[in-house]
Amino acid sequence: MEEDNIDARRLTEVSLHQTVSNDLIIRRAPLTKQTDYKKRVRSSKAEYTFLQFHHIIWKWALANHKIKEREIKILLYIYPLITFTFGDFNQALSELSSSDAGTLGSLKKRGWISVWSTETYSTVYVLSSKANTLVSRMHRMFMAEEEIPMSPRRNTIARKKTKKNDALMVMFSKFNSKIKEDNGRLHRGKD
Repeated sequence: MEEDNIDARRLTEVSLHQTVSNDLIIRRAPLTKQTDYKKRVRSSKAEYTFLQFHHIIWKWALANHKIKEREIKILLYIYPLITFTFGDFNQALSELSSSDAGTLGSLKKRGWISVWSTETYSTVYVLSSKANTLVSRMHRMFMAEEEIPMSPRRNTIARKKTKKNDALMVMFSKFNSKIKEDNGRLHRGKD
């Protein structure tokens, strides 16, 4: 009985035809509720599109700071903690699916992590100024507030002329153009 009511309702509404192939045409008769829903769907007009350039920002960070991708992930994870213990660091490793026990020692040795205080039973660590600078710059780049350096003095990718590096430099240039355009729009809006 319910099917009869639905069919009767469909017959009174506008139907859609969808061509699947030359020989097959499907007749779809949407319910009013469904057509109303389709009218409400809108495309995204998000102001923040930082994931669009995620890949090139990471490429810049990896090449210019001689750090591995998993190490950057750890620094990004630990950054909001401000101070952390060995246990916090191990939890970060497990949540990032990393099991390298020597990571903390390696990051300490290379100057990414510093000892903040040593108490009787535990040592408290902080990110070094070098690590804080890197993470802060990456955040500003993601939020389109800072450009990627283009000079060979400030960007090792610009120093080496390879096909891959040239393609990255083109992407960096596009990223910087977008930032300049966005900042120009902001300044024009304030006037």
